[in-house]
Amino acid sequence: MLHVLIRNTIHGLMLPLILATTLKPTTASEMLQTFFENSPLKPAKAATPASPGMVYQSAGALWQMMANGQAQQILARDHVTLSADGKRAFFSQDADIWMADLGNGSETNLTSTPDRDEQSPKSWAAKPNTLIFNSRSFDNFGPSEGALSMINLDGNGYRVLDAGESSALPAPAPDGRSIAYDVGLKPKIYRLTSGPENVDLRRMLPQLPADYKAASPAWSPNGQKLAWMVGATVAGKFQTRVALVDMTRRTAQLLHPFEARGRGGWVEAPVFSPNGEWLALKVPSINGTELYVIRADGKLEKRLLAAQLPRQSNPTLTWGNDSRTLVVSFAAPDGAKNYLVIIADASAIAIDLPTDARIIAWLQ
Repeated sequence: MLHVLIRNTIHGLMLPLILATTLKPTTASEMLQTFFENSPLKPAKAATPASPGMVYQSAGALWQMMANGQAQQILARDHVTLSADGKRAFFSQDADIWMADLGNGSETNLTSTPDRDEQSPKSWAAKPNTLIFNSRSFDNFGPSEGALSMINLDGNGYRVLDAGESSALPAPAPDGRSIAYDVGLKPKIYRLTSGPENVDLRRMLPQLPADYKAASPAWSPNGQKLAWMVGATVAGKFQTRVALVDMTRRTAQLLHPFEARGRGGWVEAPVFSPNGEWLALKVPSINGTELYVIRADGKLEKRLLAAQLPRQSNPTLTWGNDSRTLVVSFAAPDGAKNYLVIIADASAIAIDLPTDARIIAWLQ
């Protein structure tokens, strides 16, 4: 437990690195309250009911909206990630990775390692009996996410795939044979049959400087495209973009340049829509976060919600199965807010849920 406390303390110090500013210091609650008093996000019409299949955390538990319009508790825990089929939940506890069976509520410690700290479990849809996560030894503290690791859901086959430290979370590929990740903000792909490979984005994007950084990968659902969050110094300023790679044609393009300032850690990965036509993107700045959807061909992008969300809102993005809607969940002074955004016209309407509810998945 001491190791966990030390690690969490270090990560807590690393997260919100706020740049020097002349603004009068305010608390997180005060900043959020000021924003929402005049927020354009106040719904102009009655909130819409939650749709069947939406899974949200509330009151320390996990709930799912059923076909009859009623919410059913499916696990007496929150802050979990779900398997792709929605039958299991994974969470970190006491520096180990645990698995919960949503059918009977049973919980199993998958890693149970006295010498390593495991975090950030991620289900692999193409290999449903395999879990991807990051791990580190207890004598190796720092701001990174840890080393790329995997384990079978029966608790066997624990492997550290690359001892190098990652700065962001990995992305297992839809083909079930490879994992995109970074080591020290250098992009890599791990092949299950042959091991780690370096990725040189400059072969497809020669305009990138030699010292570019890349992490936070995301695969399209069919595996034909791979997005990286790439950063480089441009005209004296550090600029971040989405590097969208066509894995079939071996071409790439850079989308949506922005300056990601005022935060700790690397920017988060974009989220592909289920049909692969859109990427949902969070764009952080010193004052808050803007939300966009970008068409995967790079020819169109749309701003979501009428205002920049404050830094403390911590938004999460969840696509609907039809790829025409996106759920945006974020923190507010009076509780969590959940909005259903229609991609066609970028309109948004509040979802009627308990004030502490935050949607984490939308199952078929």
